[in-house]
Amino acid sequence: MPELFGDDYDKFVGHAEYVDDVQSFCWNTIKKSFAALDSVLTFERNLNLRFDTDKKYAFEVRGNQMIRVYSKEYSEEYHSNLAGQVERRMQAAILSVGSIWYSAWVSGGMPVLQENQIIIPVVEEEKVDTMKKIVNGISNCD
Repeated sequence: MPELFGDDYDKFVGHAEYVDDVQSFCWNTIKKSFAALDSVLTFERNLNLRFDTDKKYAFEVRGNQMIRVYSKEYSEEYHSNLAGQVERRMQAAILSVGSIWYSAWVSGGMPVLQENQIIIPVVEEEKVDTMKKIVNGISNCD
């Protein structure tokens, strides 16, 4: 839905705030999203009863692949039923991510970052070796 309707969402959500307890903040965010589960699934179930499969889905080309997506009509009705919920959750996500980044910057001593500045983190040799093993393991998974 953000792909279809996101251009109309208000993405200016205010200033980030410092988060003392990041873990609790993240879990509270998850709980708020989970609280919407029953309405989201109820709306979808009701729509599925009214939309035949050939009306629920459409096909579109992305890159060089033809993929199945939800039809515009189905998506519009689902979006309408949710009554702004998708936009509100996106706004909350924007503010949450901004607040986490801001909190990390403040907790890191509020370093002054200049344009094109390259920051090389100081990392213990043991952690560097571990990261190399992880990266090598990932690249060998092809």
